[in-house]
Amino acid sequence: MTHVTTLLLFALGFQTAPAPLADPVPPTVSFIFDRPQVKTSHYEIILGEDGKGIYRAVTKDGVHSERAITVSPANLELVWAEEKASDGFRKVTCETHLKNMAQTGKKTLRWTGASDTGNCTYNYSDDKDIQKLTSIFQGIAMTMETGQRLAYLHRFDRLGLDAEITSLGSSVKSGWAIELQNIEPELRKIIADVSLMDRVRSKAETLLTNAK
Repeated sequence: MTHVTTLLLFALGFQTAPAPLADPVPPTVSFIFDRPQVKTSHYEIILGEDGKGIYRAVTKDGVHSERAITVSPANLELVWAEEKASDGFRKVTCETHLKNMAQTGKKTLRWTGASDTGNCTYNYSDDKDIQKLTSIFQGIAMTMETGQRLAYLHRFDRLGLDAEITSLGSSVKSGWAIELQNIEPELRKIIADVSLMDRVRSKAETLLTNAK
């Protein structure tokens, strides 16, 4: 073996191994809501295929909040079935063709993949599947906003808890508030607080029990 060959083999043996490829970013579906006139003027819900997600919100006073959430298998299936059927919300007409519709907030459904994205933006949609997804995401948002109010009232205005808990119960029955497991900590604190009215604690316990 020549001297040159020996040096070549030595160099090849000490070449740096190629860096492993990064794992692809898991796809997500997001719902983004903007309406400057209401207290929670902006929020977004980012949801993965595993049912785990993030709720982020900003009030019109500029207060930011963020919290991890989970979504039940039934609602998760509906969200991702529509994402696939619409090719990442690219093959669906979200906005209604009707004129002079009341403005209820700018809504955006967005799919984000490893190297691609798709979305549609609307005020109101005629599409039944888009309406269903809107109801799911807005129902989650209502639950999260109510959880924040419960935490505030529990700390600063306990007498206001009764009305808020009653209102939440009505919203759950009507389907306006869903996925109550995401405010379980707030409900459990109310249940455990023996200084509160029994009916408040009882309503909180019923809501939490029915949510499971």
